[in-house]
Amino acid sequence: MARNRQYDLTPREEELMDMMWQANRPMSRAELRNMPVERSWKDNYLPVMLQALEKRGLIQVAGFVREGKTYARQFVPTWSKAELFAKSAAEHLEKDQLPQMLEAMAETSAGELDTERLSNVMAALVRESKGKANAKLLDRLEDILQEVEEA
Repeated sequence: MARNRQYDLTPREEELMDMMWQANRPMSRAELRNMPVERSWKDNYLPVMLQALEKRGLIQVAGFVREGKTYARQFVPTWSKAELFAKSAAEHLEKDQLPQMLEAMAETSAGELDTERLSNVMAALVRESKGKANAKLLDRLEDILQEVEEA
């Protein structure tokens, strides 16, 4: 499969993003390089990854910090880990497969549909739409919840 999708991460990119998600604060290149964690990439590869992630909109500049005599950019992930992986999954699916994905996310390990989990997934979708959800979408989500509760 070609890796030209915006939200897909290479193993090294995922490793770097995990460091940023765990830190949960803006970080400069030097801070990322000096983190005491084992990593599969060399220090000189870090600027390349940061540039690629920024170009694809997966990280953004959150400010500047003085490091020695210069100022360095600080980066933060654009989305949480869950949001990014949801976007990646959606990018791999056809539009008519998204309901199946949501249902799979809401299933218990026994294969039963957990209505509370489903409503949490749907509420998160609406919340994360950040005002982009229109009345038609909200009405459809309400209909789906009612159908699930009646079943």
